[in-house]
Amino acid sequence: MPKRPYRAKVKGCYECSQRRLNCDRGVPECRKCITKGLKCSGLGVRHRFSSGVASRGHCIGKTMEEAYPHMKKNARSSIYRPQELPEQNLGNSLAEQNPATIPQETSPFSPLQLVQIDQADPFQASDRALQVCYDLPILWDSSDGYDAFSSPDMESHPANLFDTGNILPPFGDGSFTPNGALILPPPHPDHVPAWRRRLLLHFSENIAGEMIACDGPHNGWRRFVLPMADRDELVMDAVLAVSLFHRPQAPHDQPATDRPEQDHYARAIQGLQKRSQLGDCDRADQHSILLTILLLLTAVMVNGSSDFPILFNMLQSAIDAIGGDMGLGSGGFPNSWSAKFAIYAAPLLSEDAGINIISSEAEVDKMFECLNHCVQNNPQHSKSLELVPGLVRQACEIYLNQVAFDSHTPVTPQVRARRVVESIRRVQRFIDTFEAFPENAPGKQVLIWACFVAASDCRLAEHKEFFSNFFLDNYARSKFKNLTMGLGTLRKIWARKPDERWTVLLPQPKIFVM
Repeated sequence: MPKRPYRAKVKGCYECSQRRLNCDRGVPECRKCITKGLKCSGLGVRHRFSSGVASRGHCIGKTMEEAYPHMKKNARSSIYRPQELPEQNLGNSLAEQNPATIPQETSPFSPLQLVQIDQADPFQASDRALQVCYDLPILWDSSDGYDAFSSPDMESHPANLFDTGNILPPFGDGSFTPNGALILPPPHPDHVPAWRRRLLLHFSENIAGEMIACDGPHNGWRRFVLPMADRDELVMDAVLAVSLFHRPQAPHDQPATDRPEQDHYARAIQGLQKRSQLGDCDRADQHSILLTILLLLTAVMVNGSSDFPILFNMLQSAIDAIGGDMGLGSGGFPNSWSAKFAIYAAPLLSEDAGINIISSEAEVDKMFECLNHCVQNNPQHSKSLELVPGLVRQACEIYLNQVAFDSHTPVTPQVRARRVVESIRRVQRFIDTFEAFPENAPGKQVLIWACFVAASDCRLAEHKEFFSNFFLDNYARSKFKNLTMGLGTLRKIWARKPDERWTVLLPQPKIFVM
């Protein structure tokens, strides 16, 4: 009997093998590659071929475009975009950043630069280049007196949101699986192409679970957002943009202005511009507008873009046009998450905004509405989830203590030393509480904002190492680039002058860390 042919065993990733290291076989990326700032190929199959170049036959040495001129049309437009945006000729390409490398002063390419203000038909292809949009945020108009509406409470009526029919399974059926069954009913409707279903599934499996403390059938980012996306193309574009930013399909050398995620991002902005007259919109359209802006804010969390202040101003303008807090009402997914985003965003926008929000006990309590809902639906995790409010309040206390420090007032060395000791004690207390989390318990992913604030006050090397590992571990799991951008901001804060308040430095990078 002939010997079985030898087959090489996969003992680690390709990058570690080239560096002659013993790979730790981490999934999806090994820790050694992450710490070195390398893009890890993982343990999957590594394909060995040049991109589109033939090695034999009459096509040898030719690319696909040269060998088959009739195929020069970009195939991606028929896959990702049923309708094409105008030609993009900005001439700037995005320097591909290694996601595990701490970013420098420059921020990622801003998708808002792709928006074209064309009210006639923004989706018709033309030879005119996309104009750069600097007049955002959109000014919402509610002049016709339609000032207030009440949002349906998804907790009270979970199976009857916007009459979505059978799009979702019954709330209490106890069969939670993060797959296509939670997105679209079987069989899949013909109006949803396969590529969209894949991106919706990616959002359901990789984005929705990162937004709340404990995932499950009660998750509004899956239960509320996806049916709305199926009904409204504006929300759909925002969801697709988030998914594509999280799993880019474009080659590294492709210009940033020619990628499908930028197309859907720009379409969502254009859709908001077309609906800028909030007074002419019905309740469902107002919900779609709020939901779209929330999704775009999620997109800048995923890609680490500096569009965050502009998008938040759009959200605030929309809320004001609707009628403020009275117009939003209480309960409901868009309402509660708009309030939650406003609290998390405040200290990242300006020190004054942070003081006004964080010093208000009523505002801070709004952070925990979603958490209370998670505890009710997951009593088995109540022990770990009940630690979250205490950690958030400790982070708020750390922030307010830093704000109370007046850098212009001279202090004695004794007073300065006492402040340093108190700062170290507060951070150590935060770390001790955090380490009380049971192993592998859910809820740590919603503490990114609290850890970001607490880490800003670090003085000891061991504390800095603790929070650095926290951000790297979360990035390895979620792949949200705001985590590496946030870690870069922390390292700049740690290197600040002794008399400089870090609360003033938080808004400078214009990134949304939560």
